[in-house]
Amino acid sequence: MLALPVAAFALASAGALSTSSTSSSPVKPPIIGYVHATSSSSCESRNVNCSSNPGATCMSADATPLPVWKYNALGTACDQQLFKP
Repeated sequence: MLALPVAAFALASAGALSTSSTSSSPVKPPIIGYVHATSSSSCESRNVNCSSNPGATCMSADATPLPVWKYNALGTACDQQLFKP
C-alpha cells in the first residue's frame, strides 16, 4: 500500500532534477540608427536592431537598404558604423 505513493514521489523527484531551465538572453529593443539617405552628411533616423560590436554591416530596412550609423561621442556626426547583432 505504501509502495505506490513512494514510487510516485521518487519518479516526480527524478523528473524535477532531470529538467533544466533554459535561460535565453532577453531580446533587445530596436535602437535609433541613422542613414545617409540624401547626402553623406545627412543623418536620417531609423529604428534598427544593430550593435556596436564588429561583425556584418547593419543595413536599414528601406526599399534600397543603406548602411546604418550612430552618432560619434561628440554628437556632431553620424559616422560610427553599426553592425548586425
